[in-house]
Amino acid sequence: MDNKIIRASLGVTIIIFAEKLLGFLRDIIQAYYFGTGSSIDCIVSANLMISVFFGWLTTISIAFTPIYKRKKLSNEGNGYTDSIVTMCFLLSVAALFLCLLLRRQLIRFALPGFGDEKRRIAIECISILAFSLLFMGVSQINNAYLAANGRYTFSVISNLSINMVQILALSLSRGESIKTVAWGIVVAYCVQWVVSGFFIIKTGYRFNPVFPDKEGMKETLAILIPITLTHIVDDICTFFDKLFASFLNDGAISSLAYANSLRKVIFSFVTILITTIVYPHVAECIADNNISEAQKKVTDCMKAILLLLTPLIVCCILCSDTIVSIIFQHGAFNKDSTALTSKSFFAYLIGLVPLSINAVMTKYFYARKQAKYCTILSIITVSINILLDWILVKPLGHMGLAFGTSFSVSVTMPIYLILFFRQKDVDNSGGKELLKIFVSLFLSSAVLVLLYQGFSTVISRFGFFVSVMMVGLLFAAGFSVMTISAVLMREKVITGFVSALKKK
Repeated sequence: MDNKIIRASLGVTIIIFAEKLLGFLRDIIQAYYFGTGSSIDCIVSANLMISVFFGWLTTISIAFTPIYKRKKLSNEGNGYTDSIVTMCFLLSVAALFLCLLLRRQLIRFALPGFGDEKRRIAIECISILAFSLLFMGVSQINNAYLAANGRYTFSVISNLSINMVQILALSLSRGESIKTVAWGIVVAYCVQWVVSGFFIIKTGYRFNPVFPDKEGMKETLAILIPITLTHIVDDICTFFDKLFASFLNDGAISSLAYANSLRKVIFSFVTILITTIVYPHVAECIADNNISEAQKKVTDCMKAILLLLTPLIVCCILCSDTIVSIIFQHGAFNKDSTALTSKSFFAYLIGLVPLSINAVMTKYFYARKQAKYCTILSIITVSINILLDWILVKPLGHMGLAFGTSFSVSVTMPIYLILFFRQKDVDNSGGKELLKIFVSLFLSSAVLVLLYQGFSTVISRFGFFVSVMMVGLLFAAGFSVMTISAVLMREKVITGFVSALKKK
């Protein structure tokens, strides 16, 4: 692969990490000012409803990219961009009016357990957040246009502005005005639209409003529907978690949101790094019809995720209370908030490996133009999640909702793997190698549990800074145990991955 592309992909990966960390910092500041109170429950739920009911506006950009690249070859790329931006803007305006018109009905449907006061606050929040619909869809198309023309860094930089503005809004609110936070989200999307638009103008593109032709519309919608379902499946699962959580006490919804934020940081740390580096190679192999090599790289990617992610997950499960208290327990976020969040965090962690494997499989099947598998499995995931939420919410409360999300992705993971290894042009020996790693990691995790028994007695006796040090030591011990396991298995994927990073 070209060195410029490699350097660009690594540069983008670093910026993506910065974006994720900035988003995580936003959540920490939010926890400091609002804790797990009823007002933050309302805005978290309202913001999620915007994503679930109108998230298809942002996925238009994903459908846009492959069609744009093809039309660009015949010098029709900018004309297609004009038509898609026009269509997206008109749909955004329609979505805004629909959201404002049905805001009360949406809140009653999505949050049936809210009392009158919480319902009133949620309606106020969604009435403000609805205006973000004017900017989010077009901004993502701008970013897709930049990425398709090799301006990857600019497309990611525009995303940084969202978290920066939201952090400013949280600081200005000082935990007193939830409306300030809501307007901050709207302004953040507006700023992203301005920044991405500025970068597009720098490329020489000028927008001319054009109504999309029927053929272009039909082609875009054919791709958009399955992509939308696949990409918002996690939001849909989270939405139903919030729906059932609305019947629980104050703080249940926000504690799920904070726990999910922690989960996403771990997911991003390992999975995005590996897939950003490996996926371009996989796509290149598939384009050259070298399916066996693509399969090998995907298998190596899954091995690396297992070996790197497992120690993180095991250590986080063992120290979930300590980790949550170190990160969040400041300001309005008290011990009760920590207890609520750590339970959700523990339950979410159980499904993190299946979630990561499913993410790799989804990229592979899309690269091979087999999106039907992803669509069907997305529907299965959501259906199982709803069923488990209904079953587990009564005996386990908000923790049961997080378990439902984890179990639902755990059910679909083996189906993804079976579909992958049973394809005619795929060597199924990789499945045996993955199974061997699973068994080895299970035994290694048992060793970590024994190590934790020694650490936990020390952590419980000392204060904050010693707790931080002990958690760090446990993580170091976890990675050491997993490295030894990889050596004993003669597994070269980790050393190969490190070598690849050095070369890049």
